[in-house]
Amino acid sequence: MATKEEAVIDGDHATSFRKAMQDEEIWVFSQINRNSKWIITDDRGNDISNKPLNFFDGIARIEILDE
Repeated sequence: MATKEEAVIDGDHATSFRKAMQDEEIWVFSQINRNSKWIITDDRGNDISNKPLNFFDGIARIEILDE
């Protein structure tokens, strides 16, 4: 939300959110280094980075982790 940049994450329903973002090369977040430590969170703040794409249908957010 901080960058206001958005991307649709798409892929096989069994693919994890993290893998889909890395494999599909949809990285459009100019203010976030793709290689930095980050997680994807659902609307409740739960880490869904390694969950399959069919686990959550909504707006997810990238959260930068302190290094």
